[in-house]
Amino acid sequence: MNIDSVMSLSFHLFMFVFRIHTLSQSILWFLSHACAAIDEFFSRFL
Repeated sequence: MNIDSVMSLSFHLFMFVFRIHTLSQSILWFLSHACAAIDEFFSRFL
C-alpha cells in the first residue's frame, strides 16, 4: 500500500461522501419546497 494509492482512495471516498451529502441537501430542499407548494395548493382550492 503506497502513498499514492492511499491518497487516491481517500480522494475517491471524499468525493463519494460529498456527492451523497449534496444529493441529500437537494432532496431536503426539494421536499421543503414541495410541502410549501402543497400547502398553498390546498389552502387555495379547499
